[in-house]
Amino acid sequence: MSNLNILINLSSSIFEIPVSDIDIESSQDNIKGWDSLATIKLITELEKEFSIQFDIMEIVELTSIDRVVDILKNKDIDFNDS
Repeated sequence: MSNLNILINLSSSIFEIPVSDIDIESSQDNIKGWDSLATIKLITELEKEFSIQFDIMEIVELTSIDRVVDILKNKDIDFNDS
């Protein structure tokens, strides 16, 4: 499974919406369930899944799937197969 698919599946579970409703353009602006608590859950799951840690400056930027991908790429997580 590609890392993008992993991210989308985690997001689907956390935001409690179908996988088909999430794509690279999904964000806090267009996902009703993407609130502060969901962001904390997303951070926790991403840190476990990819064996990474986010710093506070990265956390405040986790506002869209596209931005999450960018931050994960900066942590050497591969999205070339996406």
